[in-house]
Amino acid sequence: MLKNSIYRQLFANRSLNLLYRDIAGIARLDADFVSELLARKASGRGPTEAELDEAVDAVVRSLYSVNQYLDLDTTALKALRNLYRRTWERFSPGQAKAVHADHLEALGNIIARYYPQEFRTALAGIPEIGGVVNAEYDPRFQLQALGIETTALREPVLDIGCGPSAALVRHLRGLGIEAFGIDRLLDDETNFCYHSTWFDFDLKPETWGTVIANMSFSNHFIHALIYAPERSFAYLDRFQDILHSLTIGGSFFYAPSLPAEQELIDSRFYRTQYIFRTSGVSVTRVDRLS
Repeated sequence: MLKNSIYRQLFANRSLNLLYRDIAGIARLDADFVSELLARKASGRGPTEAELDEAVDAVVRSLYSVNQYLDLDTTALKALRNLYRRTWERFSPGQAKAVHADHLEALGNIIARYYPQEFRTALAGIPEIGGVVNAEYDPRFQLQALGIETTALREPVLDIGCGPSAALVRHLRGLGIEAFGIDRLLDDETNFCYHSTWFDFDLKPETWGTVIANMSFSNHFIHALIYAPERSFAYLDRFQDILHSLTIGGSFFYAPSLPAEQELIDSRFYRTQYIFRTSGVSVTRVDRLS
């Protein structure tokens, strides 16, 4: 299957830095990937729309696994789709390496605009990079870390950034708690888990009894404050949307804390408390009073 070949090709270059100045000189072409593309070209079978979607999804997951703070917008996703279509059209036996080199350069250009100039300059000299931690935590650990007692949870519950498998959501539903989740990398969309970003999801006012965001929304908010201040206003607006989405008596649990932004919370309507610090990460609970 083409999807599996794409994943093998991405895996072959999983540690390489796309912003390295000579990425084409160190990147590898998976032999099975090349063979499948050439066989399909010879038979006149181009990629279907579904396969192009799968290619974009695969590369996006790969990029986010290296840097979870990337936030590719619709313009970037469209550019990725066009790039994969163009690469397919140009791919041929004698031009595989050259086309691959052009593809990598174009891919690097698409993501470069999401990095500050000083980052791009530094990364240009680094051929391989590690990853930014981006993993799902054990549900019981999350509840303990956030200071949440399941018996006291107000329903319904929304987990913002629930992870691909929505482990906490499924754990809570297994306990009979009405829980839902959103994540941009969700593996399987269901009637209680939605493939969405926290900016795109429709946060209706006075809807949620509990909102949970463990090492997700506020983590990215802090990153925006430091490295992309122009994006921080969108996060501040969304922070207010989350608070407004709580029902009276509802709670928003999140980590890490946002000390400066929490000063802007109207104490007439919300009570803010630091629960405790665990492993150097502060946890905050905001309760809606009225």
